[in-house]
Amino acid sequence: MELGDFKSVWEVVAWVKARWGIRYSYKGMYSLMKRHRLTLKVPRPQSEKADPAQPAAWKKGGW
Repeated sequence: MELGDFKSVWEVVAWVKARWGIRYSYKGMYSLMKRHRLTLKVPRPQSEKADPAQPAAWKKGGW
């Protein structure tokens, strides 16, 4: 979880089943993750129209 390898709860469910042979439902795994304060670390989606040069220019003070 800390490495950010999982993008969905379903991936965590599949990994736990493959690793230890324990079955969890989606809701059960989500509840377990919440109880242990674990979150999925995935980047926020960006628009297809976004220009990566604009934020870089803004960070440098180019505006």
